[in-house]
Amino acid sequence: MNTMYNTQRNWLSRAIMIGSMVAVGSGISYWHLKKEPVDANKPYVIYEVGDDERDINDILQLFQDELYALTTADYEDVYNKLMRRSYDVHDPSKDGSMPYYIMREKGTDKFMGFVAIHRLNFMKGKILFLAVKPEFRGRRLAGDFVKFAFKKFKEMGMKKGMLTTRVDNKSAQRAYEREGFKQYAVHDGFVYYEIYV
Repeated sequence: MNTMYNTQRNWLSRAIMIGSMVAVGSGISYWHLKKEPVDANKPYVIYEVGDDERDINDILQLFQDELYALTTADYEDVYNKLMRRSYDVHDPSKDGSMPYYIMREKGTDKFMGFVAIHRLNFMKGKILFLAVKPEFRGRRLAGDFVKFAFKKFKEMGMKKGMLTTRVDNKSAQRAYEREGFKQYAVHDGFVYYEIYV
């Protein structure tokens, strides 16, 4: 009887341990993504986009204005990705897997830009979209977004960050290289970057 009890207890312990590892590895610590300490020295705040129509409209307008620089997809695809917070709009199980973060200027509450990140696997994350409004460029805000994404990747246990930009987007390339990204490929009009976070 005692042996049977020990076997069941060992099985339960293993199941709990494996379940815990899967939960942590898959990013169940999602609540971390919603809580951001405010840096009093920065002229902006960054927060996760919820259902606020103003935030969504600001992102969609910037997508419309900068569609060529941001993606090869059409506007409808972008809209669906944003509404579902998903990189794969054809797989409902992935809904909510791609958080968007927005930057607003302190004091004026003006929309400054946004970033969207996506977990590729347990160890790698990707910055899918990063855009700063033209009137706020030249302040190295893209670099601040990259640092913010690194922080999120680390919180989710990822070790590597990746991103892609167009070959002709030299200012973005300079910003990413300044933050430590290394180019690992150039193909079909795109530059591919990676970094260990």
